[in-house]
Amino acid sequence: MGNYTGSSEVLSTQGSIKYGLSDADFESENFASDNLTFGFGMDLGFTYQWHPNRENDSVPIYRDRYKLKVGVSVTDIGAINYKDAEVTTYNMNATVNTGSYDGDLEEFLDDNYNNSTEKKSTKIQLPTALRVLADYKISKKFFVSAQANLSLVKKNNELANSINNSVTIAPRLETKWFSFFTPISFREYNDVAIGGGFRLGPLYVGSGSVFSNLISDSSKTADIFAGLKIPIYRK
Repeated sequence: MGNYTGSSEVLSTQGSIKYGLSDADFESENFASDNLTFGFGMDLGFTYQWHPNRENDSVPIYRDRYKLKVGVSVTDIGAINYKDAEVTTYNMNATVNTGSYDGDLEEFLDDNYNNSTEKKSTKIQLPTALRVLADYKISKKFFVSAQANLSLVKKNNELANSINNSVTIAPRLETKWFSFFTPISFREYNDVAIGGGFRLGPLYVGSGSVFSNLISDSSKTADIFAGLKIPIYRK
């Protein structure tokens, strides 16, 4: 915790900070194979399609419109191991002047706070998450989908990455050559994003936050995506 006084540029803090490096001498321009480490990761999942009124069994499933499709997966299962990682612990119980801060956080911490460094083997957990998707056909051209992305990593695990929890509801109009969709996302930390996009043939373009950015100046995200889908069918 801390308190900052802007008029005097004084920062008072309490607690501690741990700062870790997998390789203290790593430089991107001098990358070498001996900087590599090892780990294990995998994704598991399945999809299920419900066809309550399937009339022609000779039509392949992938060409037959489903009434409901459900997908469940667990992603990023595993961890990465680092041997001789460098971990520095900073004692933050101090009051410092921030006038000399030039944007280099590590240098600022080294210059203003007592610290100790040790090397040890460290295992960093991947951002394991549960992802659930349901897509329901309301009518011939109208669908609505709901997706939940939930972190399976404990919040107090400092040796792990994690995703932000979110739930997205996306109604869409879909035809053979054109689609339009408007995802509405409810995200962790009270963030709501409203987006939109379209598909024209195999090309799709959209944003998960375009409308919330247009109507609000307090939006916390901005993004855009595009893709080209080339299906490969077999008889």
